[in-house]
Amino acid sequence: MMRTTVALLLSLVVLQHAGAEEKRPPAEAGKVDEVTVEVQSWDGLQKFVRSRKDQVVVVDVWSSWCTPCVRELPHLVELVAERPRSVVGVTFCLDYNGASGTTAESAKPGALKVLRKVNAKRLVNFVSSDADETVYGKLDLGAVPAVLVYRNGKLLEQFDNDSGDYGDEGFTYEGQVGPFVEKVLGR
Repeated sequence: MMRTTVALLLSLVVLQHAGAEEKRPPAEAGKVDEVTVEVQSWDGLQKFVRSRKDQVVVVDVWSSWCTPCVRELPHLVELVAERPRSVVGVTFCLDYNGASGTTAESAKPGALKVLRKVNAKRLVNFVSSDADETVYGKLDLGAVPAVLVYRNGKLLEQFDNDSGDYGDEGFTYEGQVGPFVEKVLGR
């Protein structure tokens, strides 16, 4: 009887401790676990952008399979880290293609894998609920990557590689996006 009672109490303690681990807030869970991603429509993203008054919003439109996109994401993280009060960084992942039997929700793990790797915890991260081709159409865009810079809800500049204006390597945060944001901020 005593052994059964002790075993039962130990089991309860272990279960209670395990539950506490699962419910631990992200801040206590470690840097990588703080990265989150939500499903959002293009229209919902635009509403978010308009809500960020007096801040420059940099929206990186990307896909996890796009090498130039993934290569440039750490530079968005750096841009926001250097200017946390004046610049809001947003990632908008176009991994969802709208194929039959798929959902935008199913694109979250791939996006999270990349976002965790670049420690995108200071960014607002979305996976598009609109199929990629729908967003390409709204942006008159042939392919990712693209970066859009807004201030007070107004689109100031769209960087993309469709026109070939940035040479074989394409635009970069260091070469084009960062200097443009500095100009907008008056620095």
